[in-house]
Amino acid sequence: MKARIGWTALALSLLGAWTAACSSEPAPPCGGPRVLCTVAGDGEGAQGTLGVPMAQVSLYQPMDVSFDDEGMAYLVDWNNHRILRVGADDRVEAWLGNGEIGEGLPIGKATEAAIYHPTDVVFRPEGGAFVALWHNDVVVSIDVQGELKGVVGTGDVGYAPDGELAATAPVYLPSKLAMRPDGRLCFSEAGNQRVRCVDALGRLETLVGPASGPACVAESCVGKLRQPGFGGDGGPAGAAALAMPHGNSAVPSGGLVFRPDGALLLADTLNHRVRRVDGGGTISTVAGGGDGKASQLGDGGLATAATLLRPSDVAVDGAGRLYIADTYHHCVRRVGIDGVISTVAGRCGQSGDAGDGGPATAGLLNKPYGIAVDAAQRLWIADTLNHKIRRVEFD
Repeated sequence: MKARIGWTALALSLLGAWTAACSSEPAPPCGGPRVLCTVAGDGEGAQGTLGVPMAQVSLYQPMDVSFDDEGMAYLVDWNNHRILRVGADDRVEAWLGNGEIGEGLPIGKATEAAIYHPTDVVFRPEGGAFVALWHNDVVVSIDVQGELKGVVGTGDVGYAPDGELAATAPVYLPSKLAMRPDGRLCFSEAGNQRVRCVDALGRLETLVGPASGPACVAESCVGKLRQPGFGGDGGPAGAAALAMPHGNSAVPSGGLVFRPDGALLLADTLNHRVRRVDGGGTISTVAGGGDGKASQLGDGGLATAATLLRPSDVAVDGAGRLYIADTYHHCVRRVGIDGVISTVAGRCGQSGDAGDGGPATAGLLNKPYGIAVDAAQRLWIADTLNHKIRRVEFD
């Protein structure tokens, strides 16, 4: 069994930065363009009862939101070690995880399995879904009957070279997932500082990151497999360097999304950038300037000159605009098709829990780690340290 820092200790370390105060007043109803509202989570940071309306459920550091082909929402309830599905009646139900920690590769019924920090879910064109289980070091599939199967990783920490079967290869901290337009699954392998895909034969291939693997691959190498770095802009993505959090107490990062034209957008978290890999395999920076320390955020100017601070996730809307979870700035940014960046939710640089029913840019968030855009082009925000899911509608 792998040695891990306990999830309680990790939760406490994250909550040390929590400055939000929960209000006993009911949240205003959602609705209206550019209005911030809470749609899920009561702010308590606990594991609550299922079967209640999603606005009343207790979440514990939710990390992301996903949607299936029918538009149903799935809430990644990270520190409760489960994923919840929001039914047609707006009530939450178990979908993956029994709420207890389990290591290794989970098998069997999804709702009965013990898992360890789920981080992302994407849906398969032919039905079912893939789920990244961060501290299980695996990616699993869930079929339409709710049965689990290993797809990437064995539960052992390590590095496997390209060409190995993904299902029997050790990996380290698979974080975020995305489906390529050709139907292949890709994932951020944060511990090994790369983005990898599973080819048509079920083998690993590296899409972004250094071509050679680390020399250190044993259990004792956890946290030392590949040091973060930066480099490669203007050249092949397979030779680039990335910087994503890794180690036993790291939190998820490295959000991925593919555009319809096949270009990949990646949150290069510790490099404080969003990077793009075009159809020809060339990598470049599309948002963020580098060290995250500039005094000016850069709103109203080109995104490549803006300041980001540990961006963790990315999303794209139907108009092709890029959304960025600017996590340590406590806000969500948007890059228009003209390359100009703006803030669309939260007050960058200020954390808190406020603003429901008012302008989204006047509200306060607390380390939003995940974002998604639904079919109605609404922005959903995993307001992680407020233990809530927030939402913003646009014109």
